[in-house]
Order: sequence, then structure tokens, then C-alpha cells
Amino acid sequence: MCKKLLLVGGVLLVAVWVSGSATGREAMSYLSTGWKEMRLSFKKVVPLDFEIKRAENLLASLDKTDERLVNALAAQIQGMQRLERDVETAQGNVERMKAELQILNDEVKNRLASGTNLETDRKLLNLERKLKEVKTAEGLLRNKSAAKEQGQQRLEFIKTQRENLREQRLDLEQRIVSLRTNLEMLKASELKNKHALTDEQLADVQQLKELVDRLEEQIETRVIELKIRQDEVPTSSTRQGRSGTNVTVEIDSYLGRGEVAGK
Repeated sequence: MCKKLLLVGGVLLVAVWVSGSATGREAMSYLSTGWKEMRLSFKKVVPLDFEIKRAENLLASLDKTDERLVNALAAQIQGMQRLERDVETAQGNVERMKAELQILNDEVKNRLASGTNLETDRKLLNLERKLKEVKTAEGLLRNKSAAKEQGQQRLEFIKTQRENLREQRLDLEQRIVSLRTNLEMLKASELKNKHALTDEQLADVQQLKELVDRLEEQIETRVIELKIRQDEVPTSSTRQGRSGTNVTVEIDSYLGRGEVAGK
């Protein structure tokens, strides 16, 4: 399906490029709208569980970003330490060269006060060269100091970036955990609703319950009736409870001996 859409889109693009007319622009509008609808449809069919796993993978990739920031921070700290040593060295050189320049300047002024000669001219040239060297050293010191300041700003920027990343990662992690929890609750609720009884099924259950109740009542009634009948029939224990005299009288009566004995 996607291949067909891409093929149709390609044909429309060629047609638009060739025509450049209002019809072409209209076709381009249809293509753009269809592409947006296809993207939205694709997003709708993607399972939420897959999207959350994708978010978890993106969250894990932030660890690599943090690692790169750590490496950049370590390199910047190392560079700052080197710049601090360079600035300290340049500062010492400038101070030493200024002291030498001051001594040489005083010497030249004394010689100029006594008059000029070849040695004085040589020292004067040396003084000019020394002044240039001091100015060059000062320029180098300014450059290194500026580089140190920029490096410090860069260091603070990396620190801020890493701190912001850590805060955002923590917030995103908590939100993704909440999403996972809510999704599990949603799945459980959907499963419960899936297996929930319908109104028709509930009616069948109620009918069955009433049938079982009625059968239990009928069986219980018959059991009671049976007990009543059993209680009306004399048991063997009852018969054995009669006295022996009653039994013999009954037998004599049955055999007709009672009548003979009477006669």
C-alpha cells in the first residue's frame, strides 16, 4: 500500500514539475494532505506499548549524550588548567621583562645625560628592541587571558548543559514510568471489560440461580417428608421394648391356646 502511494506521489510530483499550473498545485495539495493523513494513520495503529518502549530507548540514549558532555567537560577542564599555567608563565615573563626594561631605560637615561656615543646609541637601540619585546609579551598575555576567560565561559556552559540534561532526564524518566504504570492499569481495565458479563449473560446467570434455589427447596422438602414417614413406622428397637408377657399373650391368642385354657 505504501509503495503504491509513493509511486502515485512520484507521478504527481513529475506532473506538477512539468505543468507548473493551477492543476499541478491542486494535485500537490492532494498529495501533501494524503501524506499527512497516512502519517497520522500510521501513528494510530502503532501500539502504545511499542511507543513507550521507543520512549524508553530514547531515554537510554540520553546516557550517551551525558557521556559526551562529560568528555567535553573533562577536556575543557584540562584545557583550562593548561591556559592557567600559560597565563601564569606569561604574567611572570612580562613582569621580568618590564623590570629589565626599567633597568635598561635608567641606564640609557644616565648615558644620555652624559652625552651620546656609540655605546649609548647601541644601548638605545637595545632599549627600543626590548620595549617591543615587552609589548609583544603583553599582547600574548592579553590573548591568553582572553582565551582563559572564554574557556571559563565554555566550561560553565557545558556544566549548565549537563545539569539541565540531568534534570530533564529525571523528569522524563518519572513521566515514562508513570506512562508505563498507566498503560498497565489500562490493560487490566480493558481485560476486565473484555471478560465482563453482558446484560443477557447476567440474565442467564440469574435464571440459573433461581432454578438451583428452587431445586434445593424441592429436595429439602422431600427429605423432610421422608423423615416424617420414617418416624411413623415402628422400629425394631420399639418392638423389642415390649415386655415378654405381651409377646406370649399375643402368641397364645394367635394359636388359640387362650381359648383352650379358658375352657
